[in-house]
Amino acid sequence: MGKKVTFTLTADVVAGATSGLLLGEFNNWDYNNGVTLKKQKDGSMKATTTLEGGRTYQYRYLLNDGRWVNDERAENFVHISDFQVENCVITVPAGTEAKTP
Repeated sequence: MGKKVTFTLTADVVAGATSGLLLGEFNNWDYNNGVTLKKQKDGSMKATTTLEGGRTYQYRYLLNDGRWVNDERAENFVHISDFQVENCVITVPAGTEAKTP
């Protein structure tokens, strides 16, 4: 059973970008299946998607200015040596709704 998870990217990280996508293991990092981020009045961006509970996922944000950025409030980060990047990590608890901090 899926859990609704809200991802929030802060305004200072968004900077001049006007749109973006949430990409991760949950959509096979596929740009065509990315979750669209919606710009908020305060300059932040948000996206809500349904993820399977009881699992841990890696994710990042791709902004329309070409930047890949991380969620500075992610639970954890994992270094991917093949690409020399750190991916964000979220664990979706089983049986409850999850929300990034």
